[in-house]
Amino acid sequence: MKVYCYSDGASQGSPGPAGIGGVIYDEDYEVLATLSEPIGIADSALAEWRALVAVLHLARKQGATDVELNLDELGIVDVLCDAATIRAPHLVPYYEEARELIAQFASCDVLHVPRTRNTMADDLAGQAAGSNQNYGRIRRNRKRMWAQRRDRSQ
Repeated sequence: MKVYCYSDGASQGSPGPAGIGGVIYDEDYEVLATLSEPIGIADSALAEWRALVAVLHLARKQGATDVELNLDELGIVDVLCDAATIRAPHLVPYYEEARELIAQFASCDVLHVPRTRNTMADDLAGQAAGSNQNYGRIRRNRKRMWAQRRDRSQ
């Protein structure tokens, strides 16, 4: 069975509260599955890679044999198509996991799509990042606490 996968990652800061989103469609473009998960504090690049890995795992669970990845992040498309390399060491494990998952499918097409064609995954990622608001509050409160301690010691 061929499926069409859309994934996106969102981060409210660099790094900041982050989330991943994904949608899998069947051959008739009916929604088979969605995902929306907060991932804690991350930068946008990490969120994008984690979203890709998550949607590939979900495609396997749905019984897909062939996948078409529709990504709005050109950097990931370039890396997957061997037109670029990963410069950030913290992203390499996700790249390797994505490659291993892709190899398990009979075929995999990787396409760059404009963000306007990836709105459902984008919305799911944004919602997940928004549900991470406590992470942001904890971070701000910690900064405020250290500032108060610094002021008292002077």
